[in-house]
Amino acid sequence: MKQSVLLLSAIILGIIIPQASKFSYLIYYLLMFMLFFPFLQWKITTQIFREKKIYFVLLINIIIGLVGYFILIGYSQNFAIIAFLIGIAPTATACPAVMGYLKGRIDFTIATVVVTNVFMSLFIPFMIFKISDLHLAILTIFSQTILVIFIPLILGQSIQHFLPKIS
Repeated sequence: MKQSVLLLSAIILGIIIPQASKFSYLIYYLLMFMLFFPFLQWKITTQIFREKKIYFVLLINIIIGLVGYFILIGYSQNFAIIAFLIGIAPTATACPAVMGYLKGRIDFTIATVVVTNVFMSLFIPFMIFKISDLHLAILTIFSQTILVIFIPLILGQSIQHFLPKIS
């Protein structure tokens, strides 16, 4: 219950103080910080990546995005692209932290974040290019996604391996 109240309080605080948007550049670093703690606890095994549910989540993301696109393309290309982007959005990088608060399966959530974000960082720009006249910087999107996910992953796993008493 306490965790839910904290999450809700953070959302309400963001609504009440819109001036805080001038600190939006910190989101990139806050996401890495937020991912660090679940990654610090995660024991990486290949077993988790064999769970079909992870790839089912990825497939459902793609299907929802494409269905939204094809439903709205006859009405408006802009709305169709928006529906595509909303539907195809990968698992949020904040999910492992939220799942930790909720005492859920952090290993599954982390694996889903890694798989969906890495895949979608390549797939979304490619699809946007195919369905519109927009050109996105695929390498920029991919490299930033990799940095946000893998810097905390490498730091967390390194501390877990070399300084196990801290983790």
